[in-house]
Amino acid sequence: MNHAIAEPNKADKIVDSIFRFTLLVNTMLKANYTGFIQQPGDNFDPFGFGLARAHELSTTLQWLYETYPGREEVLVWETMDLMWSGAIAANRDWANFFVKGVFPEVATVKAKSNMEHGVNLAQGQFKIRCLFWTNSLTPQKV
Repeated sequence: MNHAIAEPNKADKIVDSIFRFTLLVNTMLKANYTGFIQQPGDNFDPFGFGLARAHELSTTLQWLYETYPGREEVLVWETMDLMWSGAIAANRDWANFFVKGVFPEVATVKAKSNMEHGVNLAQGQFKIRCLFWTNSLTPQKV
């Protein structure tokens, strides 16, 4: 996304690649969240960092949706929804983390989950709330 913005003469090629990647991600997420939620026998993200950062891909997809209206809108929106629903299915839902009794009230030296990791925590508090709000709108209202 940033590369496409920084180098407009390469934007078409970059955006075409992002759309192809989005189709692949969508297909994998529809197949029981393959590559996102570890399944028995998988060993790619034992600590669930990808799940805690579902918003990273959603940020790019949001840009794609808003910058290229009319192009694969259903695919892009559905992929964002799948990212969020996968994070929720794997108990990495930030909306359920920032509540009394779950959110740590004292400093933790050794985090109990990756949601207590400093960068994840900061992004969960600020960035994700914006994306949650935007994704709560219907596609027609964005």
